[in-house]
Amino acid sequence: MRQGRTDVVGPEYVFGIVVRLDWRDVVEPVKIRENVGKVSPESFDLLGSQFDPRQFGDVTDRLGIDARLAHVRSEPRIESKGFGRQSQAPTPKPGDMETTRHFTATMFVVHDGETVLHEHERLGLWLPPGGHLDRDELPHEAALREAEEETGLKVSLWQEPTGTESPTAVPLPMPAQLLLEDINISPDGVGHQHIDFIYFGRATDRQLAPATGEVDSDRWSWFSADELRADNRFDRDIVALGCRAIDYVAP
Repeated sequence: MRQGRTDVVGPEYVFGIVVRLDWRDVVEPVKIRENVGKVSPESFDLLGSQFDPRQFGDVTDRLGIDARLAHVRSEPRIESKGFGRQSQAPTPKPGDMETTRHFTATMFVVHDGETVLHEHERLGLWLPPGGHLDRDELPHEAALREAEEETGLKVSLWQEPTGTESPTAVPLPMPAQLLLEDINISPDGVGHQHIDFIYFGRATDRQLAPATGEVDSDRWSWFSADELRADNRFDRDIVALGCRAIDYVAP
């Protein structure tokens, strides 16, 4: 069950049972009544004037909760002003799927008017280097790391950090594009997506030397903008972003 400010009323009382009543979970009304006396009036200043500790018996009675019941289910929620509006959640439909999302970063590496791509073994798509952000890693740092790990190339970021800064805030390199990418698709819907930060970078040479465990260097190929446009193996986003990267970085 979701809990509220247990630190306000003490560990002996689950504040969420009263403040965020959600009868879709398991609720023990006997516990509510037993603990009413343990809640201080000061705690309810957080809730607004609509709640009063002396009225909890009335609240439970109005909801049809009897102390003899062990559990209550399938009743409406109570809204609390102090913790924001809580609306009735929609009833799940058969086949509904929860979509999970992860942050990723991608680097279009350019050298001498071409960008480097490889065919992803599992996805069957031609992609530039990229991957998930590590813990405490910034998006542009992840893009540079992935490019070096997957290709062995020494890459410098094309985007420069610009914008407002202060003693407690600094600008970060702006991605060339932000994409929401469908990764796991089934008849029930999209199960997983990537929020992808797209960056452009310049390589000092073409000496591919992927790290151990990465795709072999012979699986990578360099493509010009004309080759990207003419080859139907590439998805439209790869063509568009690859051409943009070449156009921006090559000069």
